[in-house]
Order: sequence, then C-alpha cells, then structure tokens
Amino acid sequence: MNAGPNPAPARGFTLVEMLVALAIFALLSLGALALLRTSLASQRSVASALDASAATIRARAMIANALAAAQPQLHQNDAAFVGSGDAMTLASAIDGQLVRARFMLADGALVRSRADGSAPARLIDGVRMLRISYRGVDGRWTDRWPDGGDAPLPRAVALHIEAAGGNVDMVFLVAPGVTI
Repeated sequence: MNAGPNPAPARGFTLVEMLVALAIFALLSLGALALLRTSLASQRSVASALDASAATIRARAMIANALAAAQPQLHQNDAAFVGSGDAMTLASAIDGQLVRARFMLADGALVRSRADGSAPARLIDGVRMLRISYRGVDGRWTDRWPDGGDAPLPRAVALHIEAAGGNVDMVFLVAPGVTI
C-alpha cells in the first residue's frame, strides 16, 4: 500500500486571529470616532465665539455711529440725550434724518429700539447686566444724564456689559470733535 504524499496544510486564519484583528479594528474605529467628536465640538465652540465677537463688533459700531452723530437738543427745552445706569435714549443725525434710538437691556440682550416703530434690534445676546456711565464736562463720571449740569451732551459714554461669553467694556466719544 502506497500512502500518498501528505496533504498540504490548510491556509487561512484561525478564529483567534480573526477575533484579534476585529478587536484592533474596533479600537481604531473608536479612536477615530472620539477624534471626530472632539473636532466637531471644537468647531462649534469656535463658531460660537466668532458669532459672539462679531455681535460685539457690530454693536460697538452701531453705538459709536449713533453717539458720534448725537444731537444736543430736538426742540427748545426738549433734551435729545437722556441716560440712566441701564439705558440711554438719544437723537442722532444719520443720513440727513433725525433718528431717535434707545439702547437698553431687554430679554437678556442688549437691544436698540427706534422711535419710528421698527422692530427692536438684538445687538448682543446672553447679557446678564448692563451698566452705562456718562462723563461730564468736568471730567466726572455719573450714572445719569443730564446730571444737573449745563452740558447738553456728555463728553463720553462707557458701557460695561456682563454677558455669557465674558465681560465687555466699551467707551465712546459723544459727537464729533469732543476729546476726553
């Protein structure tokens, strides 16, 4: 009896080798998923910070424009600029028109409303506190305007805003040619 040659050993992977390969693939997939989630969270965070920064820049420009064009008087004995510690109302000559605007804290946002009946504009959201100060001709800061002096406009206005994204301090000159 003649025995044939030994059969060739079977080629392929054992069950243990397959399980190890699948476990390594699963770990690599979990790592890639965690990296993707972290990347998306960072992207959302940066986008949110950029939106808050852009809102602050837009609000600063809008307030600066209104204060640079502020008018001292609308009619005889009618003050065009009135301010308290949490709101200010002023009349500005913008594009040849006299525009009356009010900047205040409303519904958790710094808001600009206008006397013309247009919808209020939300300038900065997430505001917890707004404090406004006014600088008189004598150099003193006060939380009311007019403060009893004879100056029709303050020399400068300072806003301190406490918002969800952090605190913001803004100081503006009022009307052209005024120096602090």
